[in-house]
Amino acid sequence: IKENDVTLPGFAKKDEDEKTVTVPDVNYASAEFVNTYNPKGVTAENITLKGKKELVGREWKKSDSFTFLLEQKIDGKWIKLDKQTLTYTEENFKPQFDFTKTVNKLSFNAIGEYEFRMTEEKGALKGMVYDATVNVFSLIVTDKDMDGKLEISGVKNGEHTTSTKYEDGFDISVTFNNTFKAPEPEDKSVNICVT
Repeated sequence: IKENDVTLPGFAKKDEDEKTVTVPDVNYASAEFVNTYNPKGVTAENITLKGKKELVGREWKKSDSFTFLLEQKIDGKWIKLDKQTLTYTEENFKPQFDFTKTVNKLSFNAIGEYEFRMTEEKGALKGMVYDATVNVFSLIVTDKDMDGKLEISGVKNGEHTTSTKYEDGFDISVTFNNTFKAPEPEDKSVNICVT
């Protein structure tokens, strides 16, 4: 008994494709053929990941610089994927940063939920209250159509993350808010002498 070539995407023969059986006196015999299904992995090339910085309490200054971190949870530990610093420039300045190129290089080889987070590093600007929120989101990898390759079928948003589905992918965005509070003036006493 021989199994013909497997032509379905993702399927392969597990062992030999030809087996010999002996038909006993009861005129019945069987042979078992096992196939494995291993769909191709998927890259996150249909994901955009951008962040926006909002500053409340004062205008942007040349000294303003903010750093953001993108991490992925792997085996229960947060692993750094990328770090970007947004520095104020007067010419055509947009308070935005973009992790899309980093995410597009990621690939996933199994069905599951892949968790990420974006945070802002605490800086040293005087009077600046930095955004301490942890912005978590997950990419959902499935194989619902069983076409021999995995696909990113959804995004699970955290509390401070938003995502929008478009034709072939997802736009994910996070907004970080910092507030400037002017420091209280120091209490100084002055001696005045009148003659």
